[in-house]
Amino acid sequence: MNLRDKLTGPNALGGIWINDGWVTACEMAAMIGFDFVVLDLEHSPHGLDRVVDTLRVLGGTETACVVRPTGNAPLLLKRLLDVGAQNLMVPMISTGAEARAMVADCRYPPAGRRGCASAVVRASGYGLDPGYITHANDDLFLMAQIETVEGIVNAGAIAGTDGIDMIFIGPTDLSGSFGEIGAFDSSAYRDAVTKAEDAARCAGKFLGSMPVPGHDAKTLVRRGHRLIAGSSDLVLLRDGMKNALATLRQELSPGM
Repeated sequence: MNLRDKLTGPNALGGIWINDGWVTACEMAAMIGFDFVVLDLEHSPHGLDRVVDTLRVLGGTETACVVRPTGNAPLLLKRLLDVGAQNLMVPMISTGAEARAMVADCRYPPAGRRGCASAVVRASGYGLDPGYITHANDDLFLMAQIETVEGIVNAGAIAGTDGIDMIFIGPTDLSGSFGEIGAFDSSAYRDAVTKAEDAARCAGKFLGSMPVPGHDAKTLVRRGHRLIAGSSDLVLLRDGMKNALATLRQELSPGM
């Protein structure tokens, strides 16, 4: 089942950010039962090799792989698609023109301008799928991240772009764009989120975000969000190590 089909099911989808890029973490996430992982290239040092490893690990599982590239860069998007990524979460989409360019860079002609090497790329089974070009555009699931004041102003144009499947609200950068990172309770931030949500609903597009204070997963689902990206592998590892050390220190203290 692809990500689009999963999103039309009865329940919202829960996933985890993979910031370390550790393939074992992706494999473990699939074994545990996360609906998706977000392999985050924007805020990690990892590249295409790690994307390919993750796609191989998750292939055949029920866990979808969402790849967040470093930005809306045509050459990077093409390379991600060629290695087999189908679900892309592109950050910092702030105008309708940027959204249209993103879609065009991901689609083969005549619908777009993606360069073609389907005879050899991994996405086509290294040429073993001769019909790849005919279905590649339909297989895409493209998420535009709205993370700026400008993006909120242009939310209608972004959401209304043909080929954009989801509006994903990036809360931390969006709050920073209004002047204070983490000010999720400000009226400006709340109004901005509502505008982005309304734009997505009006355009018939899916909504997604990540839980932050005052906007937990239950609240997001109630507001129509279908894809909720929760914690990060690095956060879980960090907090687990801190807790383990604190427990060990207590046990090693004299008199215990």
